[in-house]
Amino acid sequence: MVRTKKNVPMHNPMNNNARVGSINGETNQTVPNISHKEIRARKHTNNVNIGKGNKNSILEKGMKKTTRIRRPHRYRPGVLALKEIRAYQASTQLLIPKIPFVRVVKEITRLFELPDEQLRYTPEALLALQTASEAYLVSLFEDAYLCSLHANRVTLMPKDIHLARRIRGRD
Repeated sequence: MVRTKKNVPMHNPMNNNARVGSINGETNQTVPNISHKEIRARKHTNNVNIGKGNKNSILEKGMKKTTRIRRPHRYRPGVLALKEIRAYQASTQLLIPKIPFVRVVKEITRLFELPDEQLRYTPEALLALQTASEAYLVSLFEDAYLCSLHANRVTLMPKDIHLARRIRGRD
């Protein structure tokens, strides 16, 4: 049956809809030809910004706000160490902080100075001392690491440093 503007049921012979039993006392009602997708209830609409309310008020009214907690990014073991090595090899700055180095230099010179005299250093002399000592330490650690690799180890041990100094002839 097809309803007209006046809500008077009319018979349509081309309509093959199924007939339904009495609902609200009426008979001969038909089920409309609607697919299941159209009948299915929706949890949300595409127009979220209807009206003047902000997004939070709309979310509070019925939609659940889901927040996914992201895990922090983790590098594989050794990747950060290699990254740090490349950064130190590329840089030309000093590796030891200046103030602790000056403190160590002054402490060592106090051991060898006479009681009457006090040694003073210019900033250029301290910079030259620091540059030379860092260059020596870096080359010593490179040689000591080669000694540890020769012993089929990756870990640097004090005996590797002793062996590197002995091979250099400074022990």
